[in-house]
Amino acid sequence: MSKLSQDCLIIIFEELEYDVKSLYSCLLINKLWCETVVQTITSFLPPEIKLHLINKDINTHKPLFKYISYLKTLKDTSIVAIAQNTHDKNKFIRELFKMIFNYSPNIKKLIIFSDYVDQELCNIPELRKCFLNVTTLKCYTFVKLDICHNIRYLNIKYCNYDNNPGLITLIKAQKNLKYFKCGFKASYEISCKGIGEALTKQADSILLIHLSCPIKFCCPIFTKFVNLKTLKIDGKIVDKSLMKPNLPNLEYLELYGGYIYEAAIFIKSTKGNLREIRIKHDFHEKNGLMFIQYITQYFPNLKSVALFYQDDHLIIRELEKLFSTCSQLKRLVIVCEDYYNDSYDKLLDTVY
Repeated sequence: MSKLSQDCLIIIFEELEYDVKSLYSCLLINKLWCETVVQTITSFLPPEIKLHLINKDINTHKPLFKYISYLKTLKDTSIVAIAQNTHDKNKFIRELFKMIFNYSPNIKKLIIFSDYVDQELCNIPELRKCFLNVTTLKCYTFVKLDICHNIRYLNIKYCNYDNNPGLITLIKAQKNLKYFKCGFKASYEISCKGIGEALTKQADSILLIHLSCPIKFCCPIFTKFVNLKTLKIDGKIVDKSLMKPNLPNLEYLELYGGYIYEAAIFIKSTKGNLREIRIKHDFHEKNGLMFIQYITQYFPNLKSVALFYQDDHLIIRELEKLFSTCSQLKRLVIVCEDYYNDSYDKLLDTVY
């Protein structure tokens, strides 16, 4: 207990405000405890007495460290929660942000889910130094932070614009972007040519791409990501994006609402490094045989896969080849067109 920091002691002593005997005992522990008890007691005094002490050069409590300077993660919803019961909520939030910008030069992770970090706040000169070393940016919609050049993980929750110029500029400005996740908030096919072209500028460094909703890049971006290891797509990709993809180092492929044909095109473009394939889709495809053939031919080291089974003797034969080739397979999901038919006995015989 005697080795606690002064700030910890202050918190403890403040809980003893009405316990005079305990506070007196704490005075006698050592010099640090004595000084801290005296400082803490001054916080219990009426304002006029505090002012009198200050005029006599008797300091009231001051934190031992500038704790705000150690801030690594800034989440705006936490700031908003603090301001809930203040008299002027908006003013309080803005002033608190300004204080953080002034005294927090080491922020690494920035999470913005509200509208308080607007363009006016972004123009504050101190913000440039504060956000200079941000490596993770998450936000609902794009926030213009073109001063950030070291982002490694970029997550845009909802992109509402076909070609957001600010987002395009931000992507191009990064020195070592590795993870890009973006949700395109639309029920129609968004044309994302500018975003697609910006991503190709980062093709050498990007390791993960996660996209959602109908997307139309209007450019063959998947020919560029030679170092991509993880690809997740929640929605349909249309147009030239799928033309002759080149993903030699892809290890994980996940398609939601995608199709077996598109999955087959992706897996054919890899060089045998694929370890896991997940396709989340209702069974309506007739390309199950081609899909199994590609897996057997290109991925002997596959560890996890979902297969689409139809009542076809050719599929049974290809499954036999697959099981003999993919010796490292640990997880297998078989999606069937019907609840049950006579061919399932053959399927079970092949599996076991």
